[in-house]
Amino acid sequence: QNSGVSLELNGCSYSLGGIISYFHYDKEIRSTSSRSFAGKDGIMGSIFCIYGLNKINLCGELSIDNHSNVGLKFGSAYKSKEFNFAMHVRSFEEDFRSPYGSIFGEFSYPANELGLYLGCVWKHSRNFQTAAYLDCFKTYARTYTIDTIVSGFELFLQFDLHLSKNTDVYARLTFKNKTDEEQLKNKAIFYQAEKSGIRTELKHHFSKSLYVRNRIDLVFLDNKNIIDNELGIAAFLEGTWQTTDWLRLQSRITYFTTDSYESAIWQYEYYYQGYSYTPALYEDGCRAYLAIQLSPAKWININLRYVNYYKFNQNYIGSGNERINSNQQNRIYLQFDLKI
Repeated sequence: QNSGVSLELNGCSYSLGGIISYFHYDKEIRSTSSRSFAGKDGIMGSIFCIYGLNKINLCGELSIDNHSNVGLKFGSAYKSKEFNFAMHVRSFEEDFRSPYGSIFGEFSYPANELGLYLGCVWKHSRNFQTAAYLDCFKTYARTYTIDTIVSGFELFLQFDLHLSKNTDVYARLTFKNKTDEEQLKNKAIFYQAEKSGIRTELKHHFSKSLYVRNRIDLVFLDNKNIIDNELGIAAFLEGTWQTTDWLRLQSRITYFTTDSYESAIWQYEYYYQGYSYTPALYEDGCRAYLAIQLSPAKWININLRYVNYYKFNQNYIGSGNERINSNQQNRIYLQFDLKI
């Protein structure tokens, strides 16, 4: 059984509120999962506020679970024509439980984490801008997968350049340092693994109806000689042709090679309205698709997509129920969208 009360007061520049929930189960829950309720019953509460003044916004939330564990987050943001800045602090005790909660942090569930995020966007000119962030994190206790306190930080830097009326390019640099664990000769070895990434992308419009994108991704894993270092590379060429208001064609082909799944490179693919996919590209292979979007009338959209996934020197693709006993996977997606 779950019941609760929420109250919120809104003004021109602020919002202030609170919520109290009562949970009762007929059996006691003894799960150690950070995503589940702990115990048989109890009250969980939270108070939150948002305040905005001209270019500055502040927000915060304080929560207490049924065992008096505390979760806290506070953020601020500044926005102007040339410069944007954001700061976010988060702290969730080891045993804090919020069954329906999620956070912006190293872990998606609000538990066992202390962190600080700093981010900014600097618009140098109409044709050039820089975006960057730093995220530092640390756990209060061991995690499920690593038998020690986990700490680390992540850096992100991106340069966006508008070269001409028809050409845009960006370069992205990422670096992550995080505690990892390996079992060697029945002994746990802890070390700070590092992951570096480089991405460059070029987008060029040949005309109003035709443009191409070319992207190259490089990933390097430095495992401090505890286990082998790894390297991953992926590159794709994509073309989009918007012939008329009722017909759109798009095609992409990607080549990738990585040492293992650990150095996989993810690519976002939008299939049709309501469905997208982010495949992990690892080992050696190619991935390609051809998409057609038709709108013969204002009340109907038709999306057809063919996807081919091919791996070199492999006897199967995937695992478990998704395993295919072949080194090639073919999929066809068809959607009719009718507007009445």
